[in-house]
Amino acid sequence: MFSPFSLLNNKKMKPNKWRLFFLSCGKVNKDKKCSFLKGFPLVEMLVAVSIFVILVFSVLAVLIAGQRVWDDGETQMDIQFEARRIMQRMSEELTYANPDNITISDTQDAITFIVPSSYNYTTGNIEWGNQIQYFLGGANGHTLLRREGANTAVIGRNVSSVRFTLNGDRVGIQLVLSKQSPSRNNLQVELNSQVSLRN
Repeated sequence: MFSPFSLLNNKKMKPNKWRLFFLSCGKVNKDKKCSFLKGFPLVEMLVAVSIFVILVFSVLAVLIAGQRVWDDGETQMDIQFEARRIMQRMSEELTYANPDNITISDTQDAITFIVPSSYNYTTGNIEWGNQIQYFLGGANGHTLLRREGANTAVIGRNVSSVRFTLNGDRVGIQLVLSKQSPSRNNLQVELNSQVSLRN
């Protein structure tokens, strides 16, 4: 009876001729001996495995790069939306300010103004409300705050810088937001606006 283990004691088989054989137990010839399918040399097997590993790592690299691009795109959209929201909020309120009642700090990163609280249609007089101030603050100095009287509220976060200018009846606003994406890329958005004052 033929045994696969007899290959180990086969002196006719030279060392450089060793191959990995696949035993076909379903095929038996007339001599009752098991037949063998042609095997693969060990070197060819190692080459095939190496190529497979390279392909897997190439696909992973492409997927990781795609995920980073996606994360950066989402972060960029987030800060763009936040910048537009902050700019719209400040512009809508500054529109009702009077140029004579506007004060900008020496560093141009804070503005103080007054908006009307009511209007007397009989006398035509405008009653002005409390002073309102926009300024940078918070724990890290990157939070835009709004102060009116004793109340302070957060207008926006991730604000790297804000700059106010006054030119006649126009207030210029330069707003810069920055945020780190999940892939640790620092992204930045800058918006500029000119607000026309009605009062």
